[in-house]
Amino acid sequence: MARIRNKKPRSDKTDSEANQSSADNPIDLTSPEHGPEITNEEDFISLELGDPRSRQEKRFLERSKRKREDMEQSQDDPEIDDSLYPWMESMRNTCLQPNITAHQLYERELNCLLQYLEPTDVEVQMRRFLVHRIQKVIEKTVSKDAKVEVFGSFATNLFLPDSDIDLVVISSKHIMLRKLGMALDVAGLCKDLKIISKATVPVIKFEDSLTGLKVDIILDSTTGIHSAEVIGDMMRAAPALRPLTMLIKLFLASRSLNEVFTGGLGGYAIVCLVMSFLQNHPKIQSGSIVPERNLATLLLDFFQLYGFGFNMRLTGVCVEGQGSYHYKNISVSRTGNPVFNIMDPRDRGNDIGSKSYNAMTIVRCFRAAYLTLTSNIYKKQELLDHLDRTHPSFKERVCESSILAPTFFVLDTTAQQRRFLQSVYRLGRWKNEEAAKTFKFENYNKK
Repeated sequence: MARIRNKKPRSDKTDSEANQSSADNPIDLTSPEHGPEITNEEDFISLELGDPRSRQEKRFLERSKRKREDMEQSQDDPEIDDSLYPWMESMRNTCLQPNITAHQLYERELNCLLQYLEPTDVEVQMRRFLVHRIQKVIEKTVSKDAKVEVFGSFATNLFLPDSDIDLVVISSKHIMLRKLGMALDVAGLCKDLKIISKATVPVIKFEDSLTGLKVDIILDSTTGIHSAEVIGDMMRAAPALRPLTMLIKLFLASRSLNEVFTGGLGGYAIVCLVMSFLQNHPKIQSGSIVPERNLATLLLDFFQLYGFGFNMRLTGVCVEGQGSYHYKNISVSRTGNPVFNIMDPRDRGNDIGSKSYNAMTIVRCFRAAYLTLTSNIYKKQELLDHLDRTHPSFKERVCESSILAPTFFVLDTTAQQRRFLQSVYRLGRWKNEEAAKTFKFENYNKK
């Protein structure tokens, strides 16, 4: 069993003082100043020793407790609300060995969550059909030579069940944004149509009347398409990037911290943060671990790094090549809050973290996630140590509480969107659409 070396007591510095004082060593996953030192390659935390949390971490957890209880269901309640933790159904159906450890349970549950987040065939099919419907309306009423291209999370296969679809209409002819919006509205595609012509990037926003999915459409900009290509290259280079990104996206989305216009981190910035973490992780660099086989450990490391060890005020992130960190001048958002400095791998002059003015809130959430997960694993091991592993109720007792809760949960609106899309397909509501005549649907019985 892996063990943690006890950390030296930390000082009572504020977040600002702690960030400033770490300028000489901006990132160090194994520094006693920034977290437990890993002494075994297989596991990350000790489940045999006493509570490994430092006094500072305990104080932080105490201060955060009330806020977390307001936001999330208390882990002290053994009953699992399946509407918030739908992956637990799969967890209960897995085979548990009598000698299983808490860390292995954590890995098993994380895999169940990742399986839940995988897009179903129907979700992919109905999104493709939505793009096809929009393409056909534009060809018929706006411009025959216009082409609808997908970018964003759908293009990179990093979308959650209720993620928006980002589209760009490219045409040799000049297309008026308002004319395009009105054409889609008249065709019956839109609910809650909004044409935002005075934004930095003019955009049409609406909810699709058939699928309930939200759509953003811009004109004649290839920036998003090229960014999607860059993300694709990164995912091919680092197979662990996609599952870790999906987890962080869910984590931030469930806390309304995933939209740049509300101060959160956008999808591109999340990908770059995760990629930078993988590029600079000492055990990945040394070849000690295979990242995609150690996702559970890496998730904890991610929360620990960006929650406790990363000097956001003085350190910038670059994922070009093998990845690097760079010193930056102290930068803040327009609200005066510190922000992540994330260099766009396509454009060195573009800082894709500069508008995320709720960065410190995100950091605090990462801290709480690390502390809660490690605490839950520790508590689960205590439970295992006191259970009769030969008793018929052993599996039921082990699976009656979630290790991932309340760090991870699925909003009801997310689950509802998935169920609604399944019903639209199975009930054949798409058959009445004119565009169905020119779109090939596959027959999916299970998904």
